[in-house]
Amino acid sequence: MLKLLYFILFLVLWYMAGMYENMTLMAAAVFLLLFMAASLLILFCQKRQMTFSVMEKICVATEHSSFEYRLRIISSSFLPVGRIRLKIICTRKKYTGRRIYYVYGQPGGVRGEIAFSLPVSGCGMVSFHVSQVKIWDNLHILSVRKKLDVQWETMVMPRKMALSRISAGGG
Repeated sequence: MLKLLYFILFLVLWYMAGMYENMTLMAAAVFLLLFMAASLLILFCQKRQMTFSVMEKICVATEHSSFEYRLRIISSSFLPVGRIRLKIICTRKKYTGRRIYYVYGQPGGVRGEIAFSLPVSGCGMVSFHVSQVKIWDNLHILSVRKKLDVQWETMVMPRKMALSRISAGGG
């Protein structure tokens, strides 16, 4: 939506500059065009200089609860990281199905962390794979995508109450 409004503003300024032969409006329209090109160039440079890593490769969670994960983001550029969207694929070891989660965050600064929680149900090993990240500029108008290969596993254990019932019942 913002991209459309930005483009409409550019077209209106360009049309009015040509219609009224006003150099100030023409300069404003050219500035908007150059600003978009510079933002896109900065995004491509930032995409190449960003690295992602997970804080813990193996986690333990409780069944039917949400577990908080942390993803570290390091950018070697001098500009802060804008808003990002992570595409996380969740698979189970013994099942063929998979779930896709989209996590939004804004780490802020050139080094940051994103903390997010994902619902975990059923016991067993669950594998998470961050396959793609979408990075926006600071005005949230343009975005670029980057393929990733960040993985971690979570061991989902039964709830404590269920374990105490099993041990008290004797089997």
